[in-house]
Amino acid sequence: MSVEAGPPDPGRNGSRRVAAWAAAGLFGLQLAWLLVMPPATGIDEFDHVYRASSVAIGHWRPGTYELSPTLARGAMLPVRADIVEAAGPACARLPYTKPFNCRPYKDLGDGVVEVATGVDYYNPLYYGVVGALARPFSGSAAIDVMRLVSIVECAAMFGLAVFLTTLWARSRWPLLLLLAACLPTTVYSASIATPNGVQMVSGILVWAAALAMLRVGPNGRRPAYVGLMVGVAVMANTHTLGLFWLALIALTLMVYAGPVRVLWLARPRSRPEVAALGVALAAVAFQLWWMAYAQPNTSRPEGGLPGNPWGQIAQGVIAWPLQAVAAFPYRNESAPAAVYGVALVAMIALAVFTARALRGAGRDSLAMAVVLVLSAAVPVAITYSGFHRYGMSWQGRYGMPYSAGVFALAGLALEDRGPALRGAFLWLGLVGWGAAETLGITGVLAKQIKDHELVSATHWWAPPTVLVVALGALATASWSRSVQLVEGGSPPAADEANPRGDAVPRAR
Repeated sequence: MSVEAGPPDPGRNGSRRVAAWAAAGLFGLQLAWLLVMPPATGIDEFDHVYRASSVAIGHWRPGTYELSPTLARGAMLPVRADIVEAAGPACARLPYTKPFNCRPYKDLGDGVVEVATGVDYYNPLYYGVVGALARPFSGSAAIDVMRLVSIVECAAMFGLAVFLTTLWARSRWPLLLLLAACLPTTVYSASIATPNGVQMVSGILVWAAALAMLRVGPNGRRPAYVGLMVGVAVMANTHTLGLFWLALIALTLMVYAGPVRVLWLARPRSRPEVAALGVALAAVAFQLWWMAYAQPNTSRPEGGLPGNPWGQIAQGVIAWPLQAVAAFPYRNESAPAAVYGVALVAMIALAVFTARALRGAGRDSLAMAVVLVLSAAVPVAITYSGFHRYGMSWQGRYGMPYSAGVFALAGLALEDRGPALRGAFLWLGLVGWGAAETLGITGVLAKQIKDHELVSATHWWAPPTVLVVALGALATASWSRSVQLVEGGSPPAADEANPRGDAVPRAR
């Protein structure tokens, strides 16, 4: 059975405007993060810019050899000397790096040196993109270009997620939940030259596209299908857990909608969909090959701890959600208390509204329970199994590609059974969320400015606080405008006779 594309959706232009404003808001916050971070000072960013530089000059394979653990962490890669020089000061201030992580071990000639990195065996696709586009630039400018490439990728994926959501949503709830999914840690991670943030935002896109597939009529199916395949391709190749998260998302969708319906919708119905599926399958195949070739899941033991792990895991169960909300630049560095306060109030309010909307909702409630349970259980299981080899290496942000489903499913439930959103409380919430995002950024700026040695070594220009606040205000205004455009109902689904947008009977 095939579903042909119908006439253009009359709400498509409205969806584009909403998506553009939402993406612009995220971009503004990301730009503020770029400005307040001296070169390569993001979490493990020096490692990732080394890898990007190495792939860009043709070395896509894992490292060539390893030095003594007292001399270098990881394996040796050929890297441009100007990149090592620019990233060296940020590397040298970290407690876990070794001498030849931060300075060249050997000069290979033609402006290339050998240096050690702990991410030499990571999938090269992300690094090939950011490294190639940054190649015409040198030193700190090249690192900023790498960041900008990641920023644009993430803003574009988020805009696509919003666009697909507004093709079926008739209230503001689904959009608000997508904005809430942009937790401060997510925005920060999406603003530096590492693949983690790209994968976190790809999780938002995969969830949004998958739910759009379940809700839109025939006119909205094709962009949802293509968007889903884009998200799958990106998520699969930006972290070793990417395929695992995709499998869990597929499992959760089957719980929500039934296996028959999910598999039926996954079948391509047009040439663009066939092409998109082909790209996604090729991306998955490449990641499977890379995992067999480089064996990243059998990486070097580092930070293993002795004894019974349960005490520290219990602490992790508390720390991991806080890290997922706000922890930067590194996972053990807290944000200002007000950031957690605003996030706590917002999450409690959303939890209360969502719990009411899910009452008696059958599979909707079950799918939400699956996401919540697995979001908590997976970090515990991975940490327990690797405690004596890797210690407490799990970070709260690692689970966000899957945990973003909490926000996506909450938006779906509130769309169907949530209260009306009007009045000052809505706008107060948006302003508060934007203020919390901005406060996290200005807090990091204040810490960076106090590190006089780092500022001097990197020749970093510290932006005025007022500029960062202005970018945060513009981002908040952009997000508020995107929400305002949904007033009176967002663009209707393609099939008015089928308000849920169901293409086949939904399993219950």
